[in-house]
Amino acid sequence: MPSHVVHKLLASKYLGVSEHVVSEVDRIIDLGTIHDIGRRKPRRLPAYLDIVDFGEDVKKKYRDKLRKVKAELEEIFRSDVKAKVFYYHHGLDILANRLASATILGLEPEKICDNLVKGTLYDLKTVENNLIKMNVPCFGYLKEFNEELRNALYLSCIDKTLVKWVKDNVVPKYKQYKSLDYVKERLREVIPYIEKSDARYRVRYTLGLIGFLDRLNRREGSARVKGVYQLGRKKYVISDNELIGKESIERELRSQRGLSFYGYGRLMKTVVILASLYSDIYHLPFIEPVPLEVAFRELLSVRKKRYTMARNVLRCYEDSSKSRSEARECALREMERALRAYVKVVGENRVNNMKKKFIEALEELLEIV
Repeated sequence: MPSHVVHKLLASKYLGVSEHVVSEVDRIIDLGTIHDIGRRKPRRLPAYLDIVDFGEDVKKKYRDKLRKVKAELEEIFRSDVKAKVFYYHHGLDILANRLASATILGLEPEKICDNLVKGTLYDLKTVENNLIKMNVPCFGYLKEFNEELRNALYLSCIDKTLVKWVKDNVVPKYKQYKSLDYVKERLREVIPYIEKSDARYRVRYTLGLIGFLDRLNRREGSARVKGVYQLGRKKYVISDNELIGKESIERELRSQRGLSFYGYGRLMKTVVILASLYSDIYHLPFIEPVPLEVAFRELLSVRKKRYTMARNVLRCYEDSSKSRSEARECALREMERALRAYVKVVGENRVNNMKKKFIEALEELLEIV
């Protein structure tokens, strides 16, 4: 997101903090152990590591990384000033993304910045929750700095420096998706990665189940639930002291074919995101004065058991009893219900155009998959 030059200029201008302190915090966030430390945190370890021969090495690396991340964050939160800069840095990154979407939708900063800042402050609570989960002593700083951050982010939102940076650096990347050919090519590039990730998921899911049963055996001191487990085309008999080798896992990864429910879900999510980028529907959640995760999920989540616009539109096309024209009419009805609230913000003609373009892209992308 915004360059360190922009971060320094705006933080010193609207928070009254020295550029030296801003640079120090920026370096930790962007160039530390994890990029965007705070918004991102080390992933949870999978259960199967308990029963694979390389599990202890992976867990040691994870614990070392977690300690480094925690130490870097604690270094920041030893200082009230650095803590404030930390939240402002993440706020400015989030705000720049929201501002880019507003720009794509043709909305003027002066008219939309109140909503963008309100949504950004909600998103910062996710950062605070990450810190709490990592046991970083953040001492309620976000609540303490709320008004100051709100004012600084609003002034930054209408500042020509940030507006220009967003228009020059973020908006052009989104505009690439205005080409249907580009969108289709992106899907073709992503499919092999989804297939590879899905094979890894299925192997690890199976190993996780085996790991659970193995731990149950150890806890009970028996082999009551010991048995034969199918992993791909190979069968494993797991006992209390047996470890599965890395080579056997790699063989199974290579042997997997087709997509699991998880893999199919990721594929459909990719299709929906690409269609929404092409149609500009992708940008609507970013202008909502609510947490981005909530607004995004309501429109574009594809989870089977969740009521969302994307899930219902996909159901229209998955219903084999419907013709293509019937599926299209069904999809347009679902979109009409979901997008009605945005008419006041971006205009009825714009919303109608979004719906048509989303359907156009979705049908083309579904042909590929």
